[in-house]
Amino acid sequence: MVLTDPVAVEHSLAVELNGRPLTRLSCTPDGLEELVAGFLVGQGLLPAEAGPAGTGFTCSFSPDLRVARVRGAAVRGPEEVESPPPAVTWPGRVRARSLAELAAALDESPLFRLTGGFHSALAAPAREEREGGAGSGDGALKVGVGREDIGRHNAVDKVIGRLWLDGRLGEPHLLATSGRVWSDVVAKAARAGFPVIVSPGAPTSLAVDMARSLGLTVVGFARGARLNVYSGSERVQP
Repeated sequence: MVLTDPVAVEHSLAVELNGRPLTRLSCTPDGLEELVAGFLVGQGLLPAEAGPAGTGFTCSFSPDLRVARVRGAAVRGPEEVESPPPAVTWPGRVRARSLAELAAALDESPLFRLTGGFHSALAAPAREEREGGAGSGDGALKVGVGREDIGRHNAVDKVIGRLWLDGRLGEPHLLATSGRVWSDVVAKAARAGFPVIVSPGAPTSLAVDMARSLGLTVVGFARGARLNVYSGSERVQP
């Protein structure tokens, strides 16, 4: 008996910035404009607070979708990037149950179930929640954007990129990632203005140190009703 098994497609994308080679990404061949925009925001090369109209951002692709050509008056070069990223100052609080629900939603990834070769990332609008569950919007936490990719960092970039292209990065969001929380995702989250990162996996020591210095809340091992808070515990309401 011969069985067929679906596998994840790996695509190679070269990114050019204002006519100069910038990087090469290994990714899935979908949502490429989101991926490029989110990568640039996460690296500090595009301002998170402005959308495409405010930056002159354009992204065109070669016919085979192997090269992305980015142009824009407000696009920075790598030598202009602010380091470290800006601190996040969102004063709200969110229930631990809401964070657990957001992490659990990562398990609904259809492409991971099909192939076992994808990571996923989700963003949900951050609303302040008071004791007893009442807040600026009652009811279950609603996922605003969800994306999948073979790379955990790419999935995060696609979420950031979608929000940026829609002009919604000025609104605080909670970020969930299926991968471990590492320093790179903390830096991306800070530049995108995410105050909270939650994952069913573990954070690294450098990620925790960076999150504490930048004012981010990092929640790991969010599995079922349990989770660990590694930084920014003042934002997590039992």
